[in-house]
Amino acid sequence: MKKIYGVFLSSLLFLLILCGCNTMQQTIPTYSWSTIGSAGFSKGEASYISLFVYNDTPYVAYVDEGNSNEATVMKFNGSTWETVGQAGFSAGSVDHISLYVYNSIPYVAYRDSGNSNKATVMKYNGIGWENVGSAGFSAAAIYYTSLYIYNGTPYIAYADGGNSYKVTVMKYNGTAWENVGSAGFSGASAPYTSLYVYNGTPYVAFSDSAHASRATVMKYNGSGWENVGGPGFSAGQADFTSLYIDNDIPYVAYSDVPNSRKANVKKYNGYLWEDVGSPDFSAGQADCTSLSVYNSTPYIAYVDAGNSSEATVLKFGGSTWETVGQAGFSGRVTYYTSLFICNGIPYIAFAAADLNDVDYLYKATVMKYGP
Repeated sequence: MKKIYGVFLSSLLFLLILCGCNTMQQTIPTYSWSTIGSAGFSKGEASYISLFVYNDTPYVAYVDEGNSNEATVMKFNGSTWETVGQAGFSAGSVDHISLYVYNSIPYVAYRDSGNSNKATVMKYNGIGWENVGSAGFSAAAIYYTSLYIYNGTPYIAYADGGNSYKVTVMKYNGTAWENVGSAGFSGASAPYTSLYVYNGTPYVAFSDSAHASRATVMKYNGSGWENVGGPGFSAGQADFTSLYIDNDIPYVAYSDVPNSRKANVKKYNGYLWEDVGSPDFSAGQADCTSLSVYNSTPYIAYVDAGNSSEATVLKFGGSTWETVGQAGFSGRVTYYTSLFICNGIPYIAFAAADLNDVDYLYKATVMKYGP
């Protein structure tokens, strides 16, 4: 009897384990790219799109063609996209817009035509948009704004028209905007500026005209700006430079112009800049490269000419670059890709064009990769 009872218990345990395994198999989530809210949610065309995800809430800033090319910020409230404050809140038309959300407060920086194309930074105070310091605070007209908020202090980098479009970085000291080091500290004009502040140290990447438009990264050492590794470290001209610092390691993504404009990512190993995986790893031309690093894993988004100019996101798997989901997942021709990783979930914003749908031309869309 004891033997029969033991066999029964063993069989029952086996069935429970089997059922548990089957249950586990059934509950493994399937990951895919999905649209957040409605696709093409902006009123009109959206350009210079900038994405930030704060506490799992996506925000986008963009140049709003539906509101006289002024600045608009929207966020996803869980069911739909809503305007943060008023649409088109800037003094005039804008471009080169950059978004950062700090402690639930959205900040935007842009080239401000309402103030002689100088730099302006605004923040949302819960009721409306207000200037951070003076509007149009830069010495002259600017391009390629990049905004970062560190411990509540806003920093901005840009190509400075008052200094032959060399790089200038400024910060807001609570009363006024001040230069970080010298204004126009790069050797020559510097498009595609990308700013990151790590442990209080500002870093900036750019396409360096003083070195044949190759990629350069500089940091502020407390008294002046110095090169991180050698200047002009890319093989040739680098467009769409995008900078990220992770665990004290700078990473830069860019479109490698002399190598069919394919995507490339490098990191600084403390001595020199080295390729992350194989160089020029995209299927074809990669424009609007946007970089993020999560738990030491680099991700890159871009407009993928190798896949009908739709959006593609890749991540570095330790030895090779792997597609996140499918290549060209946006389903439409894309522009102005902006990538953000929040709690391990990749988000991407872009303007998409459906040439068969006039109501969908170049409007803003946000997607995420998850279950």
